[in-house]
Amino acid sequence: MTNIEIADLLCELREAKARVKEIKTELIEIAVNDLGISQFEAIKHPNLESLVDGYLIGQGFIQSGREGWR
Repeated sequence: MTNIEIADLLCELREAKARVKEIKTELIEIAVNDLGISQFEAIKHPNLESLVDGYLIGQGFIQSGREGWR
């Protein structure tokens, strides 16, 4: 692998991490505004994705592509 390819991978990783951070921020907002969880609890929750997923399941909404997800 060339240095350019390695640098491109590192850049791609930084962009992916930034997007994950944006998504987590959105999930915190959902947890606070829609699920009624305190902001402190939402921020400190060890697995916020599972909490929001559980909420969706409780509402009868199963995400497409969810089979074997856990």
